Amino acid sequence: MQKLDQLEQQLNRGWLYSINLKRQQLDYWSVRLKHPQAKIEASQYKLSNLNGRLQHTLKQKLDQMFSKYNALNQRLQLISPLPTIKGQHSNVKQLQKQLHNAMQQLLQQQRSGLSQQIRTLAAVSPLNTLERGYSITTTIDSDRVVTSVEDVELGQHINVRLQQGQLTCEIKGISE
Repeated sequence: MQKLDQLEQQLNRGWLYSINLKRQQLDYWSVRLKHPQAKIEASQYKLSNLNGRLQHTLKQKLDQMFSKYNALNQRLQLISPLPTIKGQHSNVKQLQKQLHNAMQQLLQQQRSGLSQQIRTLAAVSPLNTLERGYSITTTIDSDRVVTSVEDVELGQHINVRLQQGQLTCEIKGISE
């Protein structure tokens, strides 16, 4: 009985540690992603949904484990404990392996989804556009993006953002 109690406590600590570690990793990646607001919100929604599903799945697995534990405990009280303890010890190890495998599979799915979201965000990032040799031109006074010659006047100063650095320029001529 003490050995089963110890194993249950070890299992509970291991679960809590794994859950906290996964939450920390999820929080870390959520903070690291700094891309357009709409993509961030969509990613946060997906991550929140996945986190809820993970917690629900983990709770179901824990409930199943506790149900099996309680049923085994009742059986142990009804019969001689020595043969039953040996058999149930093996069963607990098998359940731990199943639980570990399920957690690994779920973690891999979440990593894959996160990688896909990172690739999607990188594809629409304005910084990638700068890497291809383009620039982003803004007005100095209102920091508005310049998209037409009608947005500027002769003599006006503008900022030109490049992949590596920024230029402050003066409009010397305008042509359409």
